[in-house]
Amino acid sequence: GSFENGETVSGKGKAVVYTGYEWRAQLKLGDMKMRQVLAANASGDRLTGRMFLKEQELNGMQITAVRDDSTARINSVFPGHIQRAQKQTITITGSGLTRDVRLPPGITVDKIVSHDNTRLVLDLRASAKAPLGRADIGVGQASMVGALVVYNAVDSLAVEPAYAIARVGDNGGATPKVDAVFRAVGIDFGPDKTAGTNDDLQLGFMDGVNWSVAPWDAAAERDEDVKYAGSMGAGDGIFHPADAGPNPQRKQNTNNAGNLKVIAKLQHGGSEISGNGHLIVTVQRWNSPPLK
Repeated sequence: GSFENGETVSGKGKAVVYTGYEWRAQLKLGDMKMRQVLAANASGDRLTGRMFLKEQELNGMQITAVRDDSTARINSVFPGHIQRAQKQTITITGSGLTRDVRLPPGITVDKIVSHDNTRLVLDLRASAKAPLGRADIGVGQASMVGALVVYNAVDSLAVEPAYAIARVGDNGGATPKVDAVFRAVGIDFGPDKTAGTNDDLQLGFMDGVNWSVAPWDAAAERDEDVKYAGSMGAGDGIFHPADAGPNPQRKQNTNNAGNLKVIAKLQHGGSEISGNGHLIVTVQRWNSPPLK
């Protein structure tokens, strides 16, 4: 397979299917050890669930696997947004895909970058007067409702999750660290330019976001939580907690816990758009409660 940025991935693994529909798989993709937890639908032609790193369950993705048959379908469109008066390269995945593309009003194809039966990459152009909102996309006999959002501007960023927990670990102990993973969702306030109203447009995950952390409150600043709790990946939004303690450099030899504000920043249209989340860095969890 391949990621949105064109990076390819391959490997092998094995799966056990319980009770006819519960799929549990172990894979090695390059140097990544992955797990899949999926469930089949009643007709057995679709699997839905998650794929994630073996040692970092939060670092993963929701996936849908569709039976490879002759049916023409669109499985995904990414990125799922285009700005008025701008160009955007999108990738359409599915099966039975042709070069016959149907786009919303005001959106045209500048170039078909690549094409095969399961993947279509297009350079699109949006006019300055393209209608705002979610629009359908069609390819040959296939279509997807609301596949592409036409927007005017990114007015704000929403950090997801808004609240997360990371856990210190390792440092000679048996319990590994638990990272926290963040993404930023772009929001266009719509024609009324007011946040939180019915015409707001959710644009999906944004590229080019810069990530950082800051003290959540005065106590976190006094205790230098940013210094001791771990580090944030500026380009990927993954927070890596520090080693388990106690830490003799901290007051009362306390652990490397922290109470942090997560900050996402995006340069857009000559302005800087930002959004905040909340991260608690805490100690190891020794016993995982059973799923119910």
